[in-house]
Amino acid sequence: MRLEGAVDTEAFHADVEPRLRPTLKRGDVLVLDNLSAHPARRIAAVAAASGAQVIGLAPSSPDFSPREMRWSTIKTAMRAAKAGPREALEPAVKAALELLTQSAGLGWFTPCGYQVTPNCN
Repeated sequence: MRLEGAVDTEAFHADVEPRLRPTLKRGDVLVLDNLSAHPARRIAAVAAASGAQVIGLAPSSPDFSPREMRWSTIKTAMRAAKAGPREALEPAVKAALELLTQSAGLGWFTPCGYQVTPNCN
């Protein structure tokens, strides 16, 4: 999904139902950063209905933010792709997002001081 403009709470809510709900399972944990769109009540309701839990990351320095490590992965891939025009940008973004695997994600939390156990159910 590509949005024109900023992601606000309304845009975030519109994405929660069709994209997030089908992927959630009982015992999943959604970790949200401090983006102003994230403390959206709709996310908590969708998570609760699915048996998932929502936790927010504490405000902290970028050194302790798994989000910063994730974005670093994406930015590195985007720079390597050297995608310029919009037509080249979308496939480059898709390829960069495919690097966001479960094992990569687990690797971003540990150095930031979070203890993570994968839910393989």
